[in-house]
Amino acid sequence: MARLAVSCAVSTVIFLAALCGLVVMLCMAVAADMVTQAVARPVRRWRQWRRKRDWRLKWSAPKRSRA
Repeated sequence: MARLAVSCAVSTVIFLAALCGLVVMLCMAVAADMVTQAVARPVRRWRQWRRKRDWRLKWSAPKRSRA
């Protein structure tokens, strides 16, 4: 009887550990996604600004007269 109780306790502990591991992995995935979003937003904004600046520089450059 004691053997059955021990095996049941061990399997319960293993199951809970696996469940906790899954929850931790899910939380890490969500956190990584949030970090990626937080980093990607300024990078995207900077790239758009740079593209717009390059376009402005290209079109506002003084035209060279043909000599």
